[in-house]
Amino acid sequence: MKRDLSPHIQTLQNTAVAIGADHVIPFSDLTAEELQQFLHGWQTLSPERRREILKQMVEVTVEYFEYNFDKIFRSFLHDPEADIRLLAVDGLWEDMHLQLIPDLCYLLENDSDYRVRAAAAMGLGRFVDAATMETIDSHTIAPAIDLLRARFNDPLERAPVRRRALESLSSGREDDIEILIESAYYADDPDLSQGALHAMGRTGDAHWVPFLLESMSQGIAELRCEAVEALGLIGDKRSVEHIGYLLQTEADPEVRLAAIIALGQIGGEKAREILAELVAGDDVDDAAAAETAISELEIYELSTHELVSAILESTDIEDEEDDENDDFDFWEDPLDAEIRRLLDDRDNWMRT
Repeated sequence: MKRDLSPHIQTLQNTAVAIGADHVIPFSDLTAEELQQFLHGWQTLSPERRREILKQMVEVTVEYFEYNFDKIFRSFLHDPEADIRLLAVDGLWEDMHLQLIPDLCYLLENDSDYRVRAAAAMGLGRFVDAATMETIDSHTIAPAIDLLRARFNDPLERAPVRRRALESLSSGREDDIEILIESAYYADDPDLSQGALHAMGRTGDAHWVPFLLESMSQGIAELRCEAVEALGLIGDKRSVEHIGYLLQTEADPEVRLAAIIALGQIGGEKAREILAELVAGDDVDDAAAAETAISELEIYELSTHELVSAILESTDIEDEEDDENDDFDFWEDPLDAEIRRLLDDRDNWMRT
């Protein structure tokens, strides 16, 4: 049944009304006919009002999973105004329709505004992730990967675009990803350095731990923050003690929060001890963040324990059946294989 959007469109047109979530929610999940009605009313709005509306729609999609403005956002991917195109790309942060890949590639290659190109490069990253996890065909994303590499390798491209291109490439299986990350790491540009650290975390490869530990002593807080976040994603317990040392002297609240979250991601007894000390400490913000990290760590460890217990039970049954078969050729422990698979799935999930 078609909804009459006229009253809601009139509210958008009334500039005396400050746009809130309640004013944009009626435009969620539009039919094709309703979308045309919305776009007709859109023509009467000022550029400032349009930005205000789209910004609120983006915020709603982040805050409430049940609302969807993808049809509206897709309509503005090629809007004449760069701010509108940027908001449209940002709003599609969860859209996994394969038809979006060519649109993002076009923006990355052709858009006149570097912010839009950077957002498009970042948007392609989730499709690279999906191809790596084999939820979409790798051939589908191959042209985008070539374009991302070309944008990163272009010395005339703006650094924020090159950074996002590298980050999106890093979760893939490209043979040259280590070379690309190192070239950005040693570049004399904070944007590229941040991108390199972020990319290291997305690879999930412990090979990068020494680079990240070195970056934790950087004078730029953003670099320290990226390094700690990457260590959390990689999950190597050798980094726990170093993160603990960082927390003894770090003054930046964002870096401290990233370090506490990383300890919760890495886990283990030493991480738990550091978090417990923070909970008992005088800093209210640290204590709250550490308490949350411990709670999430306990939930994850409980879930892992339950999974392993279930696997053990099923393996015992299989072993009993196999004992009855004299011709059974046992060549791999099924429990070990299944645990490895579960850990790989977890690592892939954390990198995204």
